[in-house]
Amino acid sequence: MLAPFKVILLAILGWLPLLATLVYPPMGDPRASQLALPSLAAWLRRGGHTVNLVDLNLESIQVLASRAFQEELSRRVRRLPAKDNDASRQRLIRVAQNVQERIEWALDVLRSPVSFFDAVSHATARELLERMFNVASAASGFAFDFGLSPIRYDVPGFDAARLADLIALQRRPEANAFEEIWTDLLVPQMLAQAPDVVGITITNRQQIVPGLMLASMLRRSGQFVVLGGAVYTKFAAQLQSRPEFFEAFADVVVVYEGETALEGILDARAAGEDLSEIPNLLYLDSGRVKATVTHVENVGLLPTPDFEGLPLSSYLTPVPVLPILTGKGCYFNRCKFCDIPYINHVSRKAYRIRPVEKIAEDVRTLSAWFDARHFVITDEALSPRLLMSLSDALRPESGSFNFTGYARLEDGFNEEACRKVAAMGMRKLFFGLESASQTTVDHMSKGINIAAVPRILRDCRAAALDFHIFSIVGFPEETEEVARQTFNFFMDNAEVIGSAGSSFDIHPFGLELRTPYFEEREAVGAVVPIAALERDFVIGLRPEEWRNVRGISPDRVAHLIDEDFLPALRRRYRDYHARRSPLFPSTEEYSVLYGEHYAGRAFPYRTSVPLEETARFSFHWNKSWPLFRTEAGDYRAVATNFEIPIDSRLFELITIPHERTWGECLTIDAGVRSPDVLRSVLDFLIEIGLIFVMLADEAPTAEVFYQPNITRNLGAAQ
Repeated sequence: MLAPFKVILLAILGWLPLLATLVYPPMGDPRASQLALPSLAAWLRRGGHTVNLVDLNLESIQVLASRAFQEELSRRVRRLPAKDNDASRQRLIRVAQNVQERIEWALDVLRSPVSFFDAVSHATARELLERMFNVASAASGFAFDFGLSPIRYDVPGFDAARLADLIALQRRPEANAFEEIWTDLLVPQMLAQAPDVVGITITNRQQIVPGLMLASMLRRSGQFVVLGGAVYTKFAAQLQSRPEFFEAFADVVVVYEGETALEGILDARAAGEDLSEIPNLLYLDSGRVKATVTHVENVGLLPTPDFEGLPLSSYLTPVPVLPILTGKGCYFNRCKFCDIPYINHVSRKAYRIRPVEKIAEDVRTLSAWFDARHFVITDEALSPRLLMSLSDALRPESGSFNFTGYARLEDGFNEEACRKVAAMGMRKLFFGLESASQTTVDHMSKGINIAAVPRILRDCRAAALDFHIFSIVGFPEETEEVARQTFNFFMDNAEVIGSAGSSFDIHPFGLELRTPYFEEREAVGAVVPIAALERDFVIGLRPEEWRNVRGISPDRVAHLIDEDFLPALRRRYRDYHARRSPLFPSTEEYSVLYGEHYAGRAFPYRTSVPLEETARFSFHWNKSWPLFRTEAGDYRAVATNFEIPIDSRLFELITIPHERTWGECLTIDAGVRSPDVLRSVLDFLIEIGLIFVMLADEAPTAEVFYQPNITRNLGAAQ
């Protein structure tokens, strides 16, 4: 609201508002926009500046998936030198050809209001995206590892925690998966508007290498580059003794919150002033890094995020799903494994909450501006009290919107609260259980009562409120016997957890540096060699970089999860959670859409062959797997790194589009395998994603059968 006065004042003084281009670089999942750029844009636009928003992650992936680029990647794959064992090259050629033919279909599926909700099409499309990244990596000849499942960007032989490696990478453009795309197309487009400042946000570690390669590229072209985001905020102290970082990558680094800081940079550059009075900055001054004072924003005064300029219809969802903020920090703020308290330690208050009336106003405003009804609340933890107050504040529209968010397993999530929150439109809550051992939970100062957790989950389930449960194995001083309590919790509570829309995971513990556990590492038996800490920008330690001397070793943790816990849990949760990636999507943006769509509807997809003898079901081929017939007459399903042999009986069973019972499956197999072996084979093929299974009595009326395209043996087709 001060913008008109400010613009007039600047004009009187001979200054003109500047253009800021704000960029979100790879790697991230292009399901939806992130919150950082629209939040900054709203603040700067209110201050009279012009802002151009660029989701370079989305744009880069779209160009990578384009027909022209895919054709070029296929040509490059075919030109790769033959090796002693040419089978790997043949697999790669087949996968590349399949991706080239289907990737546009995959993007269409994820943007379609119909196909998006067909779990077969949806899962196939996501897997085609992952294979696209595999092909791009192989075609480059550099073998960087990047993709979305999980989100990653790693360059072999380079450590993103070492400044020397980061600087050396700038001399290796082939390490940038997007070098051609940026150089030839996207960066010239970005700079065509002649921005005065380019801001790059690096919010997760997967963005470090691409983000800094972009920053270096822009600085070489003469741009004034500002870096911000959570990653380098963690290294505010380290950056002050590393002027080389600024020489290579940034004119300025904004640490902590960026609204006032970035506006100050623009105003100072418009006026020709220095940066010394602007808070939250690090920059070079006479060859030394200068740090300015720290400033904390009043979250109640922040404007509604402004997504104008972002291509909302291009994200991989059929309708916009927008992130919103209710507060910064965490209202509990004491978990010993978490580094969120460090990020917010500059504030006197651990949790700064936005007035609930303003949150409701944000929702209504974004709905009106961008035709959005689906929202991801990005806070670290939402209290039952806040959610119930928001439900009241949204009346009479409460129920017209859909939400997901993160929460703690608080006693306050009782039957009344769950029903009220669900009626508001909350589709899924993401809970951090961490461990089912009260001893371990107390050890980490989690502050929850494990005995109350099953009741909380039952109340969520009764309210049709889906949930995800995060769990971790391998905490300091956690023994294998204690860790098994978490595994047993999931085994014992399958009846309430095992619905289609709910989900869970078990991850190995990671020792983050800016946490109480790291600060107390000697007391809790976490031994960290000095060499592991001698790098410049260490966020957390890899399993091989520390020892849990009074608990389970990281190697043993990996074995327990992969070889013991998960196989047993897949058998226990065979209906909906036996597949390695879920069919009912568990990510925030996708779960809120699926949660609304399937509310009150059957979810006909299964992750194992039904056990009921009378159940009728159909198999569906995953089109992300190429299939070819060998000279011997059998078939091979092809992934990037391996093949699955399929004999003629099995081929007939899983590819003919026909509903059948288990008895009919045995008839088709004609005794080639015993019933137990046949079931195990089919369940394995479903688990790895080669085929899907759908219950006939729950399937949509207009069922679509997915059949493979069979190609010939490559032979001379290389």
